[in-house]
Amino acid sequence: MFDKIFSDKKVILELYNAIAQTDYTDESAVVAKRAVEECIEHGILKDILLKEKGVIEDMITVCYDEEIHKMREAEYNQELGEERGKEIGKLLQPETI
Repeated sequence: MFDKIFSDKKVILELYNAIAQTDYTDESAVVAKRAVEECIEHGILKDILLKEKGVIEDMITVCYDEEIHKMREAEYNQELGEERGKEIGKLLQPETI
């Protein structure tokens, strides 16, 4: 049940809005807010984040695109796999004279 509830981003957003008494319509805004809160809690750039919290949350929300991130990650993994394949191919290929 936990997996079912938390696999749907809309449900998570609705739950967050209910608990936090907010009215977000974009789940990336919630993620940005939580990322900033986590950094503050762990003392990471705490002074700057406390001073510019709203601006930074907005910047993260606008700049981060999950689809672009996934695409870049897939491209990187493809390149890495090709490089490893070439290295393995060289090791397995019999020497030619």
